[in-house]
Amino acid sequence: MRQQPLFIATRFHPLGGKDLGPDSSLDPGVQAIWKKALELGLIIELHMDSTYAHPVANMLRQYPESTVVVDHLAGLNHFARDEPHYLSARPFTRRVIAEFGPDQLVWGSDTPGIVDAHMPEFSEQDRLKVKGGNLVRLLGFE
Repeated sequence: MRQQPLFIATRFHPLGGKDLGPDSSLDPGVQAIWKKALELGLIIELHMDSTYAHPVANMLRQYPESTVVVDHLAGLNHFARDEPHYLSARPFTRRVIAEFGPDQLVWGSDTPGIVDAHMPEFSEQDRLKVKGGNLVRLLGFE
């Protein structure tokens, strides 16, 4: 049996920042951690709000080899109240799905059927990728 790594990712949890514009960068300490994570082959997990979009985009341009997971997709329950599937958020989720496609998405949820509710036009095979198949591939558990 192959031994699994003890660490697979490092999480950045910046919230409530100030958008510094398209040329902004992350704090030098955060940049150093990002670089070390890449050296160690770790996934960069981002749990952040949109105020960090420019600095993160700049890091991704500088380090395109980064494997990044955007955690919680901003938390649908923060702006939609129609549980359990938050169908009012579909304009937002459709844009994310269109930008990244089913091969680049992982959607974990405590709500069975939420992926199906937000991706009805996709094949079952594509929805299975999003429900965990992509994560299996990303973590090298295939």
